[in-house]
Amino acid sequence: MLRHAKPDGVVVGMEAAALRGAPWGALVAAAGGGKVNLTLSSPDDYEPHDDLLLPLHDSGVRLAYFKGCVGTSAGAAALASVADGARPTVDDEDGAVLTIHMAAPLDLSALRGTYTRLYVFTRPLSPPGPSSAMWPLPPSPPPVLVVQGADEGSWGAVARTITSLAPPGKRFESLELPGCRLRAPELRELLMVLHDADVRTRDWGDGGDTRAEVDGWSGDFLLYITHRWPPEGPAVPSDAELQEAYQGYLRQRGQ
Repeated sequence: MLRHAKPDGVVVGMEAAALRGAPWGALVAAAGGGKVNLTLSSPDDYEPHDDLLLPLHDSGVRLAYFKGCVGTSAGAAALASVADGARPTVDDEDGAVLTIHMAAPLDLSALRGTYTRLYVFTRPLSPPGPSSAMWPLPPSPPPVLVVQGADEGSWGAVARTITSLAPPGKRFESLELPGCRLRAPELRELLMVLHDADVRTRDWGDGGDTRAEVDGWSGDFLLYITHRWPPEGPAVPSDAELQEAYQGYLRQRGQ
């Protein structure tokens, strides 16, 4: 059917390995001008999918949704060239929603102005990574940054990751630490460093203090960093609550 008429939209959700064995380039060409929802999966969430992104570059595809791993600046540029814009379209549909796993620090500034929502998943930057290096995420709309694998003792690496990726203005929509294994004192240290670095999360209008909480729905750890620093220090879950939340996280993942 694709040989006779271009579809209005294509939904692709499959393992990247299977798609690599398909005539992907021909599908992209056939979908030119149509909307594409693209979800790429791999056993390792941080396996780059750039080889599948590069054929999209200036293809005419309008990417409305993307979930996958980007590993190179060329892959980011290809994604930026087809993402369906940062504003609602004339038919009142939202612009592109991008959910990106980033295997290594990468400049994603090319994505500025190409999305309505940006979610970036990454892992803590560990020494000997250069502490002065910066890879600022696009600033508007503010991105959601999800740092996975925050093990006990890694709060410094988590802080370095967040400050290195902080967009101009250092404002995030939210900061999330799924599967976090930091202890309560480490969370306080993390919040102090980020607050002192002028990192902030979205002001939800509740006038709350800087703090860490366990999300009651997902079980993820959320960092709220506001202009307010409580004199007694930020509220964080107890070690017992942190351990309980981590066990809930493992159950959700079937582990």
